[in-house]
Amino acid sequence: MTFHVKGRWAMLSVYLFFFLLKVTSSSAQADRLPKEDLIKQTRDYILENWEGTVMRTPTSTAEVIQLPYPYSIPTVQGETAFRAMFYWDTYFTNLGLLRDGHMDQAKNNVENILYLVTQYGYMPNGSSKGLLNRSQPPYLSMMVSDIFDYEHDTVWLRKAVPVLEQEYRFWMTQRLAPNGLNRYASSATDSEKIGMAKLWASRSGDKRVLEGKSDEELIRMGGHVLAEAESGWDFNPRFGNRCGDFNPIDLNSNLYTYEMNFSRFYRLLGEAAEAVRWEQRAEARRVLMNRYLLDPESGLFTDYDFVNHRQSGIISAAQFSVLYNGLADEQQAASIVSALGLLET
Repeated sequence: MTFHVKGRWAMLSVYLFFFLLKVTSSSAQADRLPKEDLIKQTRDYILENWEGTVMRTPTSTAEVIQLPYPYSIPTVQGETAFRAMFYWDTYFTNLGLLRDGHMDQAKNNVENILYLVTQYGYMPNGSSKGLLNRSQPPYLSMMVSDIFDYEHDTVWLRKAVPVLEQEYRFWMTQRLAPNGLNRYASSATDSEKIGMAKLWASRSGDKRVLEGKSDEELIRMGGHVLAEAESGWDFNPRFGNRCGDFNPIDLNSNLYTYEMNFSRFYRLLGEAAEAVRWEQRAEARRVLMNRYLLDPESGLFTDYDFVNHRQSGIISAAQFSVLYNGLADEQQAASIVSALGLLET
């Protein structure tokens, strides 16, 4: 298989990312600072300003959904228009909060997401009413696991697990592809899809892509744009503007961790038979991922186009999610690590 490298991506904590932007933009000397000094400057900024990332929504507004607990936004209040809690951003925010000893706020974030899943059957892209037609990469199971590892509260875990299963059912019913793996999509109306296609064309700087397009074509285009927004990789060449037609590596890797976490959770709750069933589901997913996403010649993973029955051939850092989620065997791990240099050029 011929591979193509397009773009760069890293699973960076948004918690750190926006602060780093703030630090580097506020100092003309930042690009000449020694690495250690830049890291310290960034860390100091985080420690001094993290409380400014916490918001409260005592009542719902025309835009933002009321949440029961204080929640984290991916920037400092007053610096941008962000007023909503975002899904996968919050996972990385929580890693920073836990590292810095802010367990209470990390748990607040998890409780808010559990609340939203209970309300909607899934975690929306964010706690904004304009983001309800899609989700984002699923990380709630990992967040619950992190909180449990700090508190070891099986009573709390027993309450959280049914909500996690509710979210898992969303992915397995609303986002399941014909080959048994998962995909991104949206529940947007046709008018929302057309509007998103026009917005994407405007942001891309080339409105000519809309010329001569029928409403049906715009609906299809907008559907893929919204699927890519759900992926969190909006917008880049990884899916060739057809995100909804692919089994993404990272989505399926994350859901593998959900299945393994369910196995772990049920063992902790004393339900061994249920734990075994979840292990079997995880193993079935691993087999499917090796069948469809793994190129046997290179040992690398790529997204699978289940419509045209072929691998994308595009190397992206999403394949490192296979390592992150513990899916790779030793040989696969070595192949993936050896490809790191391809993403550094």
